[in-house]
Formats: sequence, C-alpha cells, structure tokens
Amino acid sequence: MNLKSLRNKFLSQLPVVGPHADIEAELMLAGLKPITWTVVVPEDKHIEDLRIKIRHEGRKRLDEAVKEGKLIAIDVEQALPQDPGNLTIIRHYAQPENEDKLKRIAAFNTNAFNGEPSSIDLGVDMGYHLGYRKRDILFFNWIINSRLLPDKLKEKIIDINRYSQIALRERLLEQAGHSPDEWYSYVQSLDAN
Repeated sequence: MNLKSLRNKFLSQLPVVGPHADIEAELMLAGLKPITWTVVVPEDKHIEDLRIKIRHEGRKRLDEAVKEGKLIAIDVEQALPQDPGNLTIIRHYAQPENEDKLKRIAAFNTNAFNGEPSSIDLGVDMGYHLGYRKRDILFFNWIINSRLLPDKLKEKIIDINRYSQIALRERLLEQAGHSPDEWYSYVQSLDAN
C-alpha cells in the first residue's frame, strides 16, 4: 500500500460535508446510493459551471438507466421566486426497491423547494435517505446548521475538510468500479468543452 492509499484510507474515515458531491451518478449506477436528485438543465442551454456540467452529464446517464428499468425517477417542479412563470425541474432518482421512499421524498421536496411547509414526516434526517454516513450527517448539521459558529470559522472548517472529501470520493469511486484518475480525466474533458 502506497502513501496516498494510506492517507486516503485515514482521511476517508473522517466526517465530510457533501460526501457524494459530483459522483452521485456513479454511485447510483453502481447501486451504492439509494436516492439522489439533480436539476434538469435543458439540452440547448450552454453550461459554464463545471459542477453543473458534471451533474448534467450524470443526469443523462441516470435517465438512460431509468429507460432501461435499472432506476426509477420522479420530477419535482420548483417555481423560481424571481421568475414564477418559469419552472425548474428537479429529477429525483432511486433504486427500484426505494419506490415508496422516493415518492415521500419527492412530495416532501415539492413543498420544501417551493418554500412551503410540509406535513410529510420523513422519519429521519434527509441524509439517511440519501445514503450518507451517520458521521457525515452529524457533521453537516453541526457545521452548516450551527448558530454558535461564526461563518468565517464554518468556511475554514469546510475548507480543511475538502481533503477528507477528496479521499472519500476516491474511495467511493473505487467501490463503484471507477478509477479515480480516469474520473478526474473525464472531469477535465468536461471542463475543456
């Protein structure tokens, strides 16, 4: 085992904010994530932001898996406050065995994304439904939702935490059957376009 592997093994055990950021499609397609969602960007819209490009390309692969019957999906509409006549579609995906959870989460998010209270009880924190580890959920809630920590300190903690997030991403990519180096090359190719 080389030094990078040892470092990643240690760092990937620490809690992270956004444990599945940018690799939701890979995890869903490998059956390692129960539920996710992403904004549906129209095909004719030019995308500048790399993270949006990653999610857009991932969404296309997830849509293909839905067509093949490997995943299920429900669309949720979000009215934008600045443009209420223009709706954004947020497509929710799930492994087929999570159909009931997907319906509840889509109904919950229909209200949440439109600024309305929801009567739907998810039973547990949303992070559990999304397949996050308990330590990641607790860390997220403590850092992001804390009113005790100043914003600058939160930003610094999240900045330091990015190394653990990278280590976890690489470990999860390997579990999903992807080489992290190949995934980073794929991301660079998206950034070049």
